[in-house]
Parts: sequence; structure tokens; C-alpha cells
Amino acid sequence: MISLRAVLACALVLLGAIPIASNLITPFVARRAGQSVSMVPLVGGILGAAGMMVLPIAGVRNYAWLPLLLDISIPLTVVFGLQAGWKAVRHGR
Repeated sequence: MISLRAVLACALVLLGAIPIASNLITPFVARRAGQSVSMVPLVGGILGAAGMMVLPIAGVRNYAWLPLLLDISIPLTVVFGLQAGWKAVRHGR
């Protein structure tokens, strides 16, 4: 019998995979079309990590950091935030 914990974990992982995939694909599609891009930071990584923490399979919890690493919006948000902060400091705002 499938447990409620397994169903919840699978739902969280799948719900996390959608924004992660979107964050990976969107910049390439937007650049090709000549449009700007808007990513959804942290949502996919956090949902995926939460799903892996709940998953009732031995050893999977050790890899719960992987969705956070795969979500490209997280490092890009940090880099762009630091860049904006640096510009604000340099220009005295």
C-alpha cells in the first residue's frame, strides 16, 4: 500500500520540478525571442528539497540539497542582487 507520506513527497518533487525546468528553459527562449525574462527564485528548489526530505526511501535525504543546486534562479538572483547592491554603493544611492 502506498503511504500518504510517499504521495506527498512525490507531489512536492513534481511541483518543484516544474519551476526548476521553467527557470532553466525560460532564459534561452526569451533570449532567442529578444524578450526580457522573469524567473521564480527559490520556489522550485524549496519544494523539491522538501519533497526529498519527506520521501520514505533510505538515503534520499542526503541528496535533498540537489534541487536547490539545480534551480538556476537561486545563484542568478544572488549574483544580480550583489551586482545591483554594488552599483548602488558605487553611485551613492
